[in-house]
Amino acid sequence: MASVEDAKNQAREYIKLTQTNIVKLAGTVVSNYISEPKAKLKDGEPVFIDGVQQFYAPRMSCKVAFVGGEAEIPLNSEQYKKVKIGEMYLFTGRQGLIKSFGSESVGVVYDTIEEI
Repeated sequence: MASVEDAKNQAREYIKLTQTNIVKLAGTVVSNYISEPKAKLKDGEPVFIDGVQQFYAPRMSCKVAFVGGEAEIPLNSEQYKKVKIGEMYLFTGRQGLIKSFGSESVGVVYDTIEEI
């Protein structure tokens, strides 16, 4: 006969199983990339503040090879400094909303990078 505690544990496991939003990818970094900063535009004209032209922050990413393919993973500056070409990492994240140039889509957002 199942106890109340057993029923609670089963409910927790069911909720964890059905409400989990975790993505993990293990692979080797084969290249990294920093894009050229893009100029900010307003009505098709460059934006200047105090006479200085404004730019968006450059986009940083790395290409990771894993069993079955390759993926380009966006990185922040701290993550970009951490990854080394030829090293293997475990990228952990979640499915989330990604905003890019005014449009939104659902994609993987990696929060942590751990060297393997």
